[in-house]
Amino acid sequence: MKTLFDCANPIDMKVVEVLVHHAQVRCEYDSSARYDFLPAEFLPQMEREYINFSSSDENGKFKFHSGVSLNYGKRRSVGGAVDMLYCPMKVDGHHWVGLCIDVTMCKITVLDCNLACISDEELENYLKPLAEMLPYLRCAAIGDDVDQLTRVKRFDITRLDLPFMCEIPGLSSVAAFVLMELHATDQLLSCENFDVGNLHTAAGHYAVESLALASG
Repeated sequence: MKTLFDCANPIDMKVVEVLVHHAQVRCEYDSSARYDFLPAEFLPQMEREYINFSSSDENGKFKFHSGVSLNYGKRRSVGGAVDMLYCPMKVDGHHWVGLCIDVTMCKITVLDCNLACISDEELENYLKPLAEMLPYLRCAAIGDDVDQLTRVKRFDITRLDLPFMCEIPGLSSVAAFVLMELHATDQLLSCENFDVGNLHTAAGHYAVESLALASG
């Protein structure tokens, strides 16, 4: 957790997974929440699956690896108790963004603290595997017949232009989690009041609370 306190360098996947667990625990305390958090490893898994998925003659019959699902572990079920799933994504080797996967509206919203880090075209390329496979994972999660998949063949992708910017790579993961939690609780506009100092404070809070969870 030391990297969260200083944020001098980009935060690695292990630390982000701890932050995800912290966010999942917060969801568990709010039984009315219609959202949940996917593990950070979900997206790398999807990228690996896409190699075989894209070469399949019939995507509808493609069998995803057992670990690749929108419903995982003992979390609340998608389509039943959950409409939106949040997940951090690392792009360009060091920059983190937050994703909101809206299972009901079939769209992906990107929450990015620095639009200059990656172009819209590059972002589309990063998200192409996810956008194309999500309709099939959605069918599996909510029990729809994949043969009737006519409403959507690909999830739409939108990156929001937010009134907030952070150019420090080591803080981008913290910013991604702050933006995801604000978006999930309909408080995204309040990010205009955030600055780097607020992110350092948030990083400290995340680190302390994550250590408290780890210690039981």
